[in-house]
Amino acid sequence: MDKAGTRLQSKTALVFGEESYTYEQLDKLVDGLATALLKWNVQAGDRVAFLMPNCPEIVLCYYACFKIGAVAVPINIRFGADLVRYVVNHSGAQVLIAEPCLYGQYQQATAAQPLPAQVHLTQSLGAQGWIAHLAVEGPPPAWPDLAADHPAAIFYTSGTTGQPKGVLHTRRSLEQATINQIRQIGIDAQDSTLVMLPVCYLIGFGSQVLPFHAVGATCVLLPHFEPAQALQAMETYRTTKIYGFPGLYNELVNTPEAVHHDLRALQFCFSAGEATPVVLQERF
Repeated sequence: MDKAGTRLQSKTALVFGEESYTYEQLDKLVDGLATALLKWNVQAGDRVAFLMPNCPEIVLCYYACFKIGAVAVPINIRFGADLVRYVVNHSGAQVLIAEPCLYGQYQQATAAQPLPAQVHLTQSLGAQGWIAHLAVEGPPPAWPDLAADHPAAIFYTSGTTGQPKGVLHTRRSLEQATINQIRQIGIDAQDSTLVMLPVCYLIGFGSQVLPFHAVGATCVLLPHFEPAQALQAMETYRTTKIYGFPGLYNELVNTPEAVHHDLRALQFCFSAGEATPVVLQERF
């Protein structure tokens, strides 16, 4: 992210609804949140959990953790209150950053049982307003020089066969996965990807946001998957590469509006989770 921000300051890095952020703007917001984390006494190696839907703030949380060496712990937004509490406890998170509505739902479901972590809520002010609300003053500090095997993130499994299992990724493993995506799929700075999957998932962040930002491409973030909205965004932003699964692609091709959109910029569609039926591939 730092390298892309230096090389491509005025290039659009992230789009979310009416909000748009250049690489320079995104980098400054990340610095602001990273500085706030330090103010909250978060140190390298500490766990920072976040409970958020797709929005610029969740992207900032990942990058701010990476900048100071904290370990990002994204929480699956489909988890119920018991599993949210489990992830916070199991990961040993010192801080939980949450979107107010999601945190409110958690509190109602657990009779407001306190979590063993500092809780900080985002604001309904957009990413720039939220960072400004944190009132971080002065230039950013010197960021730590971190080893390649330093832990970077813990992603939890879905918990379909028992309690969710935390999978630790180091800086090296995320970097290598990013390099593999770039090389195998041929991602470059001219690309634009539409992020339809939750960014709290590894496929949403690790397969899309990280590699596309690493080369200076543009990520267009949907708050949630809705076929008509996705098709319109693909046409508007001339999306070149998308990621999904067979059910998602099936919804796209069966949307009545699909035939009315110009998707000729689309070059590559990644599908995961299960085999994509030949008939779906042909229709797509």
